Amino acid sequence: MSNQIEVSIPSGSSVIIGQRLVLHVTLKSNDKISPDTTVYLDNTHNVTLLDTTHSDESPELFILYLEMSSNMTDGDYVRFGFSISGNINFPPQSVEYTARTLNNDSLRLYYDKSYLDVPSQPNLPPDGNNGESRTRVMARIKDQHSNPIPRLFVFISASSPNDIEKIDLYGNDNSTKIDIEKYQYREGVLLSSNQSGNLIFYVYAKEMQPVTLELYTQVFGITSEVIADSPLHIVNNKPVSSGNYLPAPAIDGFENGGELTTHNQTNFLVNVPLYPDAQVGDIIKFCIDGKTTIYDHILVGLNELGNYSSISLPYNMFQIGVASEFSYLVFLSSGETLYSNSLKLTYTGESWPKPTYYDKCVVYSSFGTNSPNNIIQEADPDNCENIDPNNIVNCPAISQHKNNANDAALFVQITGTNDVTDKTKPPLGSQVKLTLLIKSNPRHVNQVLSKKMPDKPDPNGDGQTAILTIEIPKHYVSGCHEYQNCHAGLIQFSYQAAGSSSSTWTGRIVTSANGADDCDEEHNN
Repeated sequence: MSNQIEVSIPSGSSVIIGQRLVLHVTLKSNDKISPDTTVYLDNTHNVTLLDTTHSDESPELFILYLEMSSNMTDGDYVRFGFSISGNINFPPQSVEYTARTLNNDSLRLYYDKSYLDVPSQPNLPPDGNNGESRTRVMARIKDQHSNPIPRLFVFISASSPNDIEKIDLYGNDNSTKIDIEKYQYREGVLLSSNQSGNLIFYVYAKEMQPVTLELYTQVFGITSEVIADSPLHIVNNKPVSSGNYLPAPAIDGFENGGELTTHNQTNFLVNVPLYPDAQVGDIIKFCIDGKTTIYDHILVGLNELGNYSSISLPYNMFQIGVASEFSYLVFLSSGETLYSNSLKLTYTGESWPKPTYYDKCVVYSSFGTNSPNNIIQEADPDNCENIDPNNIVNCPAISQHKNNANDAALFVQITGTNDVTDKTKPPLGSQVKLTLLIKSNPRHVNQVLSKKMPDKPDPNGDGQTAILTIEIPKHYVSGCHEYQNCHAGLIQFSYQAAGSSSSTWTGRIVTSANGADDCDEEHNN
């Protein structure tokens, strides 16, 4: 092995104007490196060396603390070389970085799923525990002009140092293990965005390690810790100690163990009894047969507990004719998890006459809602034929996200009404909860986006209706591959409002091609 200098942040990376950078420099040689070896910088441009430390355990490792100049503009270069004093000659090596501005909020991490099951056996990629105990994590890092920042290294840590030890991290290939390291006396990982500014990695729950995880992202010297979009709950399906169960949920008009019918309604009302240490902000997560569902309720007031006034769920969350056990988890604000007993039921399906569901939503591509030509039609993802640009969510359909506010890759429209006799539309002024479900290779996405329906009819409309538009950010719909049998991924939208549910919009999704994990990466290749 020839004498080499390796750096933790390679030449060609991006840095932030004014950033403080922790750079690991490793000297590699067949000869033993003298303990009095030192590393200096030379030929510096727009960078200052603040300090250097030397590892006693690893004499070849040096940690350099650098500060980027604050007097740069976007696109300026940072350059420096290394000068090594010691018993070994190393060839000259220089490093060049590109200085950028930063939109701090773009560091925020998002999960495909915010709830994972605790695995009972080793959980290894790509398909450990059938994917129920992993989630993809992502952010799209941008500058102050909303341009993506490629190859920017950011530090990711947890609110508690012990928490990050309870998970395994893998790179964006869903196979390369990422080791937890210590940076400035804190445990975490230093990860880089890709050429398109996307920061992507995977979290795998460890065997028998429940935890509520708060992840943070930071650029040292520039930002404080930016908290992830939501906590990540990794939960057992039962408490560690037997007997610590809350009362089972109750369903309005239903007796335990019987048949559950719709009574010409789309939704049923749930009573969650008052539980110890209840606080506003607690999350009540509903389960079927011990598995978490996509449905939850964030506690707004303690008066929502112990009655049927506030929590409404769709009947079709249950399988028809299958004996089920209905329960809930409570994620307290303190971080503790509470478990309930189960309510036994068998859902019999829709009664006659069938209940009236709200109309399906209308899905538009990233080209906007101003033309019916941008509407994406429903389609069967298992049908490999008759695929055209108007019936699939694909790379062209989401390509205009970078020109849209909030990086919107899709637009979902829902029509509301002030006509109390029209049961096909939610009432104006109601809070709408839109559920996004994706099952693709390898992404499985469960997300709920909430937004209020306008209070008044559209001024240029019929005097009764208004349209609510919900933006779907690109990070929720990118990187969805088709399956080997040519089947596209499944994407579904449904919504709830005012105690009733909509019919479900079902379509195809393939937002990756030619081996690229992201449409933008494919475009840049």
